[in-house]
Amino acid sequence: MHRVSRQKHILEPYDRRNSDPNKDYGICSEQIHYAYLGKAGAVTWSVMTGKFLPKNAEDVKNWERPIAGALDFHHKNKYCNYITVHKNCMFVRCDCYCDGSALAGLDVLPIWKSGGR
Repeated sequence: MHRVSRQKHILEPYDRRNSDPNKDYGICSEQIHYAYLGKAGAVTWSVMTGKFLPKNAEDVKNWERPIAGALDFHHKNKYCNYITVHKNCMFVRCDCYCDGSALAGLDVLPIWKSGGR
């Protein structure tokens, strides 16, 4: 049997708006990424907590909080042709092939809000 470990990564909120569309990454609240790691890669789910930078308070006053992120699969080996490489993945600590579903992530949010019940 393979061992599975858990990790939690908390990413700070940011404001990376830019008038150049190629450099515009918008704004984002604090994010929490939960990961289950195994021999072949990781399964992750993320949530945006709704904690934004103070300077963005007016811009986000009507946003729903928290916001569910995607349910993602990070593979160490390429398993199909349409998947692209993510360089230096913070979960598997090497280049990975990631695919996921934001819609599947929505199903996890009510469980997370209820404390896992």
